[in-house]
Formats: sequence, C-alpha cells, structure tokens
Amino acid sequence: MTVVHRDTAATVLSRPQQAFIVVALLMVIAEAVVLGWHSALVTLAAGCEAFYFAFVGFKVLLAVASFLPARGGHGALPAADDPDLPTFTIFLPNVKEKPHVLRALLESMATLDYPPDKLQVMLLVEHWDTQTLRLFGVDGPDSEREDGERIALAPNVEVCVSVPGAPGTKPAACDFGLHRAWGDYTVIFDSEDSPDPLMLRKAVRDFRAAPPSVACLQARLLFWNILGDQLRSRRWLAAFVTRMYFVEYVVHFEFVLRGMARLGLVPPLGGTSNIFVTDVLRQIAIPHSELVRGGISPEVASQMVAAWDPWCVAEDADIAGWLARSGYHVEMIPDSWTLEEAPHSLVKSAKQRARWGKGYAQAGATQSRHPIRAARQMGLRPLIAYTLMTIGTPMSLMLNPVFWGLTFGYLLTRSAFIHALFPAPVFYLGFVTAIGGNYILFYLQVLACLADREPGLVKYMLALGPWWLFTSYSMWKGVLELFVPKLRFHWHVTEHGIEDPATARLEIQRRHMLMSARKHT
Repeated sequence: MTVVHRDTAATVLSRPQQAFIVVALLMVIAEAVVLGWHSALVTLAAGCEAFYFAFVGFKVLLAVASFLPARGGHGALPAADDPDLPTFTIFLPNVKEKPHVLRALLESMATLDYPPDKLQVMLLVEHWDTQTLRLFGVDGPDSEREDGERIALAPNVEVCVSVPGAPGTKPAACDFGLHRAWGDYTVIFDSEDSPDPLMLRKAVRDFRAAPPSVACLQARLLFWNILGDQLRSRRWLAAFVTRMYFVEYVVHFEFVLRGMARLGLVPPLGGTSNIFVTDVLRQIAIPHSELVRGGISPEVASQMVAAWDPWCVAEDADIAGWLARSGYHVEMIPDSWTLEEAPHSLVKSAKQRARWGKGYAQAGATQSRHPIRAARQMGLRPLIAYTLMTIGTPMSLMLNPVFWGLTFGYLLTRSAFIHALFPAPVFYLGFVTAIGGNYILFYLQVLACLADREPGLVKYMLALGPWWLFTSYSMWKGVLELFVPKLRFHWHVTEHGIEDPATARLEIQRRHMLMSARKHT
C-alpha cells in the first residue's frame, strides 16, 4: 500500500482553496456587472438546484445499494478459546463523565465475549479532568473526589492521560493512546456505549475472510433511549428529540453508510465501534513534523502517533478518507451493533450537531486541498462520493432555509422577483428534487422505523420539516465556528447518563435482545 502525504485541519482553507472561492465570487460579480444581478442570481439558483439534484439522487442511490448482498457476516465465529485469536486495544475516550456512566462502560467491556488477556482496555482521560483522574486513582493515592467515589480497574484496564500542548479533542486523545497500544487491532468506544458482546469475534471472522486491503470494519450504531413513558410527562420534548435521533441513525447506518460500503465507496466512519488494523494506523499517521507545523511542540508530538487528525472534530470521517487514499478499504459488520444514548435537549443536540457539521466541513476541505492528487489516490468516483457526503451534507442543510424561505415567500406574495429567479428549466429541476426527493427521503425515514420494529415512531416523521430546520441552524453554527479561532477546534462535549441507571440497564438489555433476534443482512 502507498504512503501518502497527509494534510491536516490545522489550516481551515489553503491558499489555493481561498483563491478558488475568491475567483468564483469574482465571476458572479462579473456576470452581475455585465449581464445584471438578475442573471447572476439565476445562475446561483441553477447551480444550487443542480447540487440538490445530485445530492438527493446520490442518497437515493445509496439507499438502493444498501440492499445489495453483504460481503461480510458469513461463516462461523471463531471460538473464544481459539489460541490464534488476535489481540485488541480498546480506546475509551471520556471527558467529565458521571461515575455511573463509567462504571457501566467498564461493565460493558467486561461482558465482551473475548479472552481478557488479549484485550488492552485504555481509558483516555484529559490531563485537566481531575475528577475523572481521581475516580480512577491516577491523581495520587491520597487524592479523593468530593463524593468519595473510586472505581477499581481490572488488570487489563489502564489509564492514558493526555499531555498539555495538544488540541483537547477526542482524536488527540486517541493519538496519545495509539503511542502505547500493543493490540493487533484497535477499537474505539464512546463513554456511553454498550457494544454487542460478540462484536470482537465477529470482527475477527470478517477480517479473516476479507482481502488484505480491508483495514477497518464499522459496526452499526443505534440509540436505546426512546422511552415511551416520557411522552406522557414533562419530558415530552426529550422523548421527541431521542426519537428523531433514533430514526436518523437508522437511515445513516442502515442505508447511507452500508450503501457506500457495498458500492466500494468511502463511507465516513461513525465516531465509535470502528475496528482498525493497528499497523495500518501507524502507517498512515501524520508525521511529527506536520504536528509541529500545526503548533504542537516536538516534546508533545513525540508522545503521539497521529493516525487521527488532532484538529479535526470529525476525525472518523477524515480517517476514512486517508485510509482510502492509502489503498485501504472500509467494510461494515452487518450483524453487529453498539447501543448509544441520544441527547435529550435541543440545546445539547444543537452543539453536538454543530460539531458534526463543522467536522464534516473540515474533513471535506482537507481531502480536497489537492483534488488531482486525491483523485489519483482515492479514485475519482470515490472522491466525488466522499465530497458529496462531507461537504454536501452541511451545504444542503445550510441551503435549505434559503430555498424554503423563497418558496413560502412566493406562495404568500406571488413576488415577480422570486418568480424570475427560476426560469422553466431551473424551476422543473427544483420541482422534481423538492417533491420527488423529499418524498423519497421521507419514505426512508418511515422505512427505518419499520425496519427496526418501531412502527410507533412513524407518526413523528411528520415533524421532519421542523427537525431539518433545527439541523440547518446547527450546521450554520458549526461551519461559522471554523472562522472563529477560539471555537475552530472546540469539541462540544455531549452529556451522558441522564436516564436513571436502573432504567438504562433494563432498556439496554431489551434493545440488545431485539437486535440479537433480528435477521441481519
């Protein structure tokens, strides 16, 4: 496999990218000067409608492709006592988590059906997170938390503390962990995760059956906290938010990512439950010289193996691109999953989704910094698909309010100005995309509810319009943060452990049973 030069998100836009944007704006201004502002606005509207058509058509293609036969998930699982089982390093990045969340996380790791002596479980803790360090007894033997909590760690669990001087992001924490990793494979789980107990053995099965070019497997993510009794309480808004998240994740993992993998494209990974070949991670790591150029001191950089871009807040999407450019592939594990806890409030959801939008924009901008080189390494078709996902997703959501506003403005006022922006070809293209595309996207949401045996969620899909509008706000927030230096690499931390621990345990067990009984394809 090839070793490629890696760009990083430490720079938002390179000078050639800035020049491209300036030239594009000058061309619009030149058209406005020569032909008038009306002509320039029609050109912009036509360009946006063409983009919408391509983006929606791409999503439909992926949904259809998701029903193609899976390449993995076949054959018997290796025995738990197989002496040839590989070793795994498990990263557990966490920031200021509640004690009961971390206890549940370590219990989930203990339930993994895999020999404990072949697991290196690594809690990744920020150097400033003194409460968590004290919880694990790392901040000195005589140092205690105010609540007196202490968690005893199993022999195969260790704590890796970040070093001051690196961006305080999840990918930076993983880079410190990779410096100490000894497993044949490296797995990431978030702090609220409850993975399928058989996931690691399923990963071994699929890696053994896959060609050597497969360097990463991605399990499906889904949420467990769609509790019915919340709808009849003061927490009805929380119930609504978690239901929309649930369906959104089903669509993303069951249709979009699975479709990309089965077409041989580059699926932007989820932030958890991805299983990497550790040697490949070391091979594609950012050189120390690039880390230093980005502002990390040589002393700190020497303690990192930067497979993940420490400045990119969607490190999962970014690393998928670099794996592809190095000649490797990502596949999905069709019969494994991880349960997560969805955010409960619109405020917290907005911050999380802003991070996703900001990170996708970072990943897309980084991978397109040298488009000819990227197309040669990744392939033109995968690069176009990857760009549509990473740049197209936030762009489409940011454009939505503009075109919705024009549509409602025209319906209310019959404005001749708005009417003139859409000559017949542009109007019909937009009409087909708006009516046909939105119908298909709505149908996918409904199909997601039925596919996961949650028909009661179908009625909530009638609120997709307001939900997409809310998501548009989050995308604008995230992308604009890229141009605010103090927020550019800020990681909006998601709060976990809101539900009562006993309720959470029962609901997680129920969801695991449902997923185990389901026929996976």
